[in-house]
Amino acid sequence: MAENVIELQPVAIDDGTMQKAIEENDWEKFKALVENRKFKFLPIGNLLYYSISKSELFALELIKNNVELELKLNQRSTDDAKRTPLMKACELGKTEIVQALLEKAKNNQDIAVNAQESSRDKYSAWHFACEKGHQKIVDLLIQNAKYLQINLNIGANLNRTGFMNACKYGKIQVAETIINNSVEYGIDLNAQDNFGYTAFHNACDKKKREVVDLLLAKAESHKINLDIKDKAGKTGYDLWPEYFKK
Repeated sequence: MAENVIELQPVAIDDGTMQKAIEENDWEKFKALVENRKFKFLPIGNLLYYSISKSELFALELIKNNVELELKLNQRSTDDAKRTPLMKACELGKTEIVQALLEKAKNNQDIAVNAQESSRDKYSAWHFACEKGHQKIVDLLIQNAKYLQINLNIGANLNRTGFMNACKYGKIQVAETIINNSVEYGIDLNAQDNFGYTAFHNACDKKKREVVDLLLAKAESHKINLDIKDKAGKTGYDLWPEYFKK
């Protein structure tokens, strides 16, 4: 028998066994389990989703060997959110995993770059990266937006955009990056959600001082309209009057 080959009986393998291999970073054991499995319905794709939070190195191996493993890289999670691996990686700030998935997308593999989760928020990978403030991932998504047709204006629940998320949660570096790339990549800085809120409304409503100051400073050069009114007839200024009276 060849050295380092794990001999297994041809029995059904459950998710728990494979998850343990992931947690132990045991790639050879995992491959042996895959080769010996007899039931094709075993959801290997869900194990990629699982590995993103448990073992970044393991997730990268799964992505690298996805063709050999018959692994679909856009398979959604089994929970109610139905998130893709790309969404999970963007949420957790796993830059190398995001880069690996985007490289697979460039090689014509279906990564579903604009897919949205099934939970209430309806976030895309772009929304997660912007809300969490993962600067390197935001840079990657913007840099690949044209080639991979990543929608940087995609609306989540209530039609909220990634730029709105960045401003609402005070992610100043991400907000500035989006503004600086808005012309080249066609990012709408004046988009409104279902309540009529713009990114400026969101920043004022949540009292994100640095973001508000950024939008004020960039308004003229990047044509950010600070006088847009929401459906209640209020501008961003009206949502934080004490700040603008200083």
